[in-house]
Amino acid sequence: MVSPGHLDSVLCVDIGPHRKYAVSAGKDKTARVWDLDSGRQLRVLKGHTEIVTTVAFGPTGKYILTGSYDETIRLWDMHSGKEIKCLKEKWPYADGLVGIRKTIKIGIHQGNEEKLPIEKGITTATFSLDGKSIISGCQNGTINIWDIETGKIKKKLKGHSGAVHALSIHPTMERLASGSEDKTIRIWDLKTGECLQSLIGPKECILSIAFHPHGNQIIASGYGKDIILWELKGGTIDSRIKGHPEFTSSVRFSPDGNHIISGGSDAKINIWNYNTKKIENTLNGHRSYVNSISTDARGKYIFSGGRDNTCFLWHINSRRPIKSFNSCLDRIQQNIKKAAFTHDDKMICVSSGDGYIHLWDTKRAILIKSLPAGNAEITDFLIKNDSSQIVSGSEDGNLRILDLYRGITIKTFPVNKHGINALVFSNDEHTVITGGADEIIRVMNLNDGKLIFKLDGHLVPINSMAYNSRGNKLYSAGKTTFNKPPRKSYQSAIDRYLGGRERLLRLWNMEDKKELPIQNNRFKGHTDTINKIVFSEALNSLFTAGDDGRIIRWNLETGKRQKRYEGHTGTVNALAVSKDGKYLASGGKDRTIRLWDCRSGKNIKIFKGKQGIITTLDFNAKSNRLVSGGDDGSIKIWDLDNLLEIVRCYRFPNGEWISLTPDNYYASSPEASDLIYWRFPKSLETYSFSQFEIFFRRPEIIQRRLFGKKDAGKPIPPLKQPPKLLFEDHLEIFRATTKQYTIRYQVESQNTVKKTCIFVNGKPAVSQHVDKKQKVFEHQVDLDSGLSRITIIAFDDSGFSSNPKYVDIIQKNTDTKKPDLYLLTVGISHYPNLPSVWQLDYAHSDAQAIAKTLKGQEGKIFSKVAISQLLNENATKGAITRSIKELNAAQKEDVTIIYLAGHGIQDKNSQFQFLTSTYNMSSPHNNSLSWETLKGCVRQLKGRVILLLDACHSGRVVDRYAAPNDDLAEFLFAKDRGGIMVFSASKGRQNSIESNEFGSGFGIFTYALVKGLNGNEEGIDKDFNGFIEFSELIDYVKNYVTVETKGLQTPWLSRKEMFGDFPIAIVSN
Repeated sequence: MVSPGHLDSVLCVDIGPHRKYAVSAGKDKTARVWDLDSGRQLRVLKGHTEIVTTVAFGPTGKYILTGSYDETIRLWDMHSGKEIKCLKEKWPYADGLVGIRKTIKIGIHQGNEEKLPIEKGITTATFSLDGKSIISGCQNGTINIWDIETGKIKKKLKGHSGAVHALSIHPTMERLASGSEDKTIRIWDLKTGECLQSLIGPKECILSIAFHPHGNQIIASGYGKDIILWELKGGTIDSRIKGHPEFTSSVRFSPDGNHIISGGSDAKINIWNYNTKKIENTLNGHRSYVNSISTDARGKYIFSGGRDNTCFLWHINSRRPIKSFNSCLDRIQQNIKKAAFTHDDKMICVSSGDGYIHLWDTKRAILIKSLPAGNAEITDFLIKNDSSQIVSGSEDGNLRILDLYRGITIKTFPVNKHGINALVFSNDEHTVITGGADEIIRVMNLNDGKLIFKLDGHLVPINSMAYNSRGNKLYSAGKTTFNKPPRKSYQSAIDRYLGGRERLLRLWNMEDKKELPIQNNRFKGHTDTINKIVFSEALNSLFTAGDDGRIIRWNLETGKRQKRYEGHTGTVNALAVSKDGKYLASGGKDRTIRLWDCRSGKNIKIFKGKQGIITTLDFNAKSNRLVSGGDDGSIKIWDLDNLLEIVRCYRFPNGEWISLTPDNYYASSPEASDLIYWRFPKSLETYSFSQFEIFFRRPEIIQRRLFGKKDAGKPIPPLKQPPKLLFEDHLEIFRATTKQYTIRYQVESQNTVKKTCIFVNGKPAVSQHVDKKQKVFEHQVDLDSGLSRITIIAFDDSGFSSNPKYVDIIQKNTDTKKPDLYLLTVGISHYPNLPSVWQLDYAHSDAQAIAKTLKGQEGKIFSKVAISQLLNENATKGAITRSIKELNAAQKEDVTIIYLAGHGIQDKNSQFQFLTSTYNMSSPHNNSLSWETLKGCVRQLKGRVILLLDACHSGRVVDRYAAPNDDLAEFLFAKDRGGIMVFSASKGRQNSIESNEFGSGFGIFTYALVKGLNGNEEGIDKDFNGFIEFSELIDYVKNYVTVETKGLQTPWLSRKEMFGDFPIAIVSN
């Protein structure tokens, strides 16, 4: 399973009664069920045809209700995800004849306006406390009480003159409160349906209300800035609280009544003291409006959803979220625009919508690099015959020439202001033809970017083109449906829909620069938009496919249909012809790929796979491989010799990637295996791919299958569910005054449990052999000073690991002193025994800058800062090893930081090496520090150990030598989790960039570290406590480097979930 998450604003959330699950829903018309322990998506509840405005668990947690502007309330089974019942009120008017329509704000306070019938939409709904009824509020102000068993309305409550946005049931189950757009709150008798009270006070629409757990008060919030508290007896206002700046969208009491919790327009969640009405805590994490909040039954956890498409789980005592629930594929990157083989078949180039072209290695199915090509969506690209350059066209109207191997933009040429939709080369690769969103075809010189000539005649944006080099002819088609009116006139749109002037296919003579008339029904056969035109040199034929589901092969001489390929049941978006003219491949909205014999028209194979709508197809040069792209964000490589899928590849927005076979062998970047997960049938327990890596992380099997060995890795190993840990304190935050903490947990498994391991801040603390299928444990664990994250993991006899469970313990002792910092900085810019291409500019000065900056925290965060520096010629193998051993002076309560800047390589034996200043290729192992040696030294150190790693300058080193930073980091942490926090400068094959544009000359990773540690950067102290915690520094550096390099470099922290946070600097102001 890949967790797509919400692709639009989250409008409503609820936590289940046992705090194990939560549900969210919103503008993407879906509801999603989440596992709170793991943060993974369990179910997508699909069925509504409009925005989902309300969601709630039943009292037992067995059922979920959703309500929508589509007029329905739907009841779902939580465990199966199936819809049980659909409740819809029968209206006296036929659909579309309601008569009264008005503009309402959709998505609560999203600012988007749409026209809908005001009578019909469901705005809010909740279960009765006994679970037998559903109470819903409507856009016309009516409240309906539904009998779940019969699906009929038992009672109607009328009185509001505007939409009802909020409902709350009194603890006694006798009364109901409703809040409305009419600025009133009404209290109803649930038995009689009588309105008992009307509370007036707000000046704006009410969005949220709640009864106090004692039942004596009610609280409300809305578009006004005030949160208002009423006494039910007498209906008087008890107090007004100044809420969020523009509006407060959601307000709740904690279950014990001691706190008020609110979320609103400033993207914050405030926790107020009920008695003093003052803020005790503010939760920061959302990037836009907080639309909805929910608390668990014990009042320890808050679940929130916002306009940023994200949900968060918070502990009431923490200032930062403990889990985030969002899409690992954002809306932009989810839709693959184009995928194409390079002409040498070494790479597949892929564009989505993020302004990058991503390069995948076809022999290993690994992501090599990402080429930036502006900030706009890349709509089309061409690859030159020597596979050295790419020409791209974008929505911003620019042509770009990209160097495929250096990863840089060579030239940028503006073409038009409306965007480029399609590209083709003409006779040579020095001239490109562009099809524009402005309805004009332009022929551009790629040497100087000048316009050679243009062809004007289309009445709509150009959709697709194909060039016939034999006849110097161009074929083009336009979009015959549109979201915006065409540029030239509304009349052209009318003409088009009435079958007027705009034809589906146009033919141009490029020599005469004129459109050729198409007469006598030539090239006529489509009834709707042509999405794809392909010219086959091998067959001297033209192929077209379109919205009408038709695929046609045309005789170029007569313009008549030569062949029609029938089978698709919907729009055909993608079309490709193999280079030898043997195969035709098509794909589209019916989510299938069809492989055809070009000449006979016979359908050879229908490929079905979970790839969503097929958007792009391409054959390799040998015509034995096919690549497909879909709107689920994946590409697939198909074996045409054996007619089967070889591998599916995903790239995620954070730079991670994974490739997996249909039987789940995979290769991935270090963290990607946690983004895709398993869920066993009839189970809601989920497991990341990394938990099965001992069997399934087999990149060599993928390589063999790509080479043609289809049976590699078969039969697949048997699979059973990993061990299960039962730990009541999971996700809790406790305070302790002692130096030990007692951990109690239970483990059970289908297989024999081999061992359980307990880690404190990532360091092994307890290892317990089990050799049973079930056992209960109790251990005393030594705590670190400050925050200790205690993590428990169980392993079975197959090597599968359980889902980790953890608890955070904050140790507060009056005798706790400030820790000491032990710092070793190694920076090597000059390698005297290596060629000039290996020399660096700023590695040594970066090491000096880190030392100087952290020295400034002496007497502030740290009692003492002890520094050892090894720069350039002083950074020998012996000196580095001795200096690391000297760090053993650090005690358990201290912090050790090792900073390494230079070159890391992978030798011919696949061993990682850090190059020392005396490295030479004639005796490599005598003058390099092996990662195995470094790991052994570092793991002996006590206390918290941090490695800052900037060792991948692969832009300077031949690719076969360079070792990716994240591979080095993952090796140091390894499967036995040595407790080293490794923060690396980049991911994968990304370069570590250095330039004199950063300050006085820095590597950008170090420059961001120094800026963050200086403590005066705006927004770095997210929880406003005056300290910069290590996690805040990580977030700042990752964001700064990613933004400044436009995604070319993404810093990465290994296994961050294992470590408790700690302060590393003081905010300077």
